[in-house]
Amino acid sequence: MNTRTLIFDFNDLQNPILSSTYLGTSAAIDHNGYVLGNEYYMASYRAGLRVFDITNIANASSAMKEVAYFDTYPANNSTAFNGAWSVYPYFASGNIIINDIERGLLVVRKSGTLGLDTKKLKSNFSIFPNPAAEKTTIISTNNQIIRSIKIYSILGKKLMDINNINQSKYVLKTKNFQRGVYLVQINNMMMEKIVVQ
Repeated sequence: MNTRTLIFDFNDLQNPILSSTYLGTSAAIDHNGYVLGNEYYMASYRAGLRVFDITNIANASSAMKEVAYFDTYPANNSTAFNGAWSVYPYFASGNIIINDIERGLLVVRKSGTLGLDTKKLKSNFSIFPNPAAEKTTIISTNNQIIRSIKIYSILGKKLMDINNINQSKYVLKTKNFQRGVYLVQINNMMMEKIVVQ
């Protein structure tokens, strides 16, 4: 029997209603699920990370639709306590952490999420010097205005949030940054890596 997820409607806590049932694609054990927006991230032991679109979660049928996965236990998807035990999808960077019993900590992200942003950023903004020491300069190269800049650690922790810049050039002081790799997000949508030496 394939694994299954039961979806309940708890609008009335005195009268919970079974709304729908989702049958998985394998017999792997579902475990530890987390909601982020309209997506549900679930550890599924030997089937790895499973990601579901739950836009239609209130529907009696087709409430969940699998849209992505990362198999951490490629040998098989049978019923056993191996593979992905838990996941964490809440980093601002888009990184998703998978805690795998045999393979340890895995860090993944959705396909194409860095590549698209990087191409768009390079056509609109220039960051130099990179690597940086005491400062790096962000300049608009395509008549774009720099409205906001956010700085994240490589693990997705937000370190700085600068708003209302509204200029075509901004000097980011990196003098007090520890050495390492950081992610710079410009105007809430474009990311680029910078290295601080």
